[in-house]
Amino acid sequence: MFKHFRNGLIYFSVGGIIVYLASSMPASLRQELVILFGLLLCGFGFAYAMLSYTRIVLSRMLIFFKQK
Repeated sequence: MFKHFRNGLIYFSVGGIIVYLASSMPASLRQELVILFGLLLCGFGFAYAMLSYTRIVLSRMLIFFKQK
């Protein structure tokens, strides 16, 4: 489960780096497409990480309440 969370963080970070580096490109349609790709990757990574973290928390709560 933690691997999924880590992968989500990696996707989010790579997307953010792409958006940051695209600012050094000359203004053009290509720059806009690169930024769009970076934002999509960033959004996917964020959603993936949050869903993975929710799964981690729920599984820990289930284990905690199951022991009692």
